Amino acid sequence: MERYTMDELTERYNVSTRTIYNWIKEKGLPITQITPQQRWVYKEDLEEWENSFREPVRG
Repeated sequence: MERYTMDELTERYNVSTRTIYNWIKEKGLPITQITPQQRWVYKEDLEEWENSFREPVRG
């Protein structure tokens, strides 16, 4: 399963680590944490999380 580390998320979205922590706390970013040094989000979970913020297209 493909996954993104915290560092990869900060690069992907061009935000600080603090912002990522805020997204975890306030917006439910689905981070898996094994230890404080080992944190990541699975690609499928990240895509689902991103899609939850998209407005449906109305025709």
